[in-house]
Amino acid sequence: NLTAHSSISKKGYCAIWTEGMSGRGANDIASAFVKILDQIILDHPDATSIITWSDSCVPQNRNSIMAFAMAEYLTRNTKIHQITMKYSTPGHSAVQEVDNMHSQIEKAMALSEFYSPVSFLRLLLKVNRNNPYRVIQMRESDFFDFHACSKMFKYKQVPFSEVCQLGFDQCPYKLSYKKSHAAHASEVTLDIRGPSKTRKLAPTCTLPKPRR
Repeated sequence: NLTAHSSISKKGYCAIWTEGMSGRGANDIASAFVKILDQIILDHPDATSIITWSDSCVPQNRNSIMAFAMAEYLTRNTKIHQITMKYSTPGHSAVQEVDNMHSQIEKAMALSEFYSPVSFLRLLLKVNRNNPYRVIQMRESDFFDFHACSKMFKYKQVPFSEVCQLGFDQCPYKLSYKKSHAAHASEVTLDIRGPSKTRKLAPTCTLPKPRR
């Protein structure tokens, strides 16, 4: 049986990969997220900052693996000055459109037969004919081990299960967070550098490169 996973952004980008290639862990979600960001930058070359909304799932979206992936992404894309990741809380959610997309895809899958990744990709292209999704096929070379690199830094000081917003900029060793979407909510900024080997990276503002 073909099992396919998708990571979908609010504007209709969809990254797909098959069970045999990878799973649904934080590395897989972060890799798909980076792949979608690459496509967004290609489609919007004048963009200098990005704000994302996602659900509050800690194992997939709010963790050190995703945080390192965003910091590493900014070191490779210096034109993007800032990435702000916002997470859904009661009264502050922007993922209904994503849920609607999932619903449309599930409906199309129930009405069609497909037996390969290629036929599934063709199915996704036809789900919304009025506003077709941008479908990105993930390949083996698109998956990275962000987890191994994230363990070199002090992400344990970030209360990921409580944050509703994470902020990243061109300083790869700085991470900011908020615990509320309220306008008056305080923002905490942390230095994530850990042992001396990570502090030696500071003069060049580099991060370890994750392995494929």
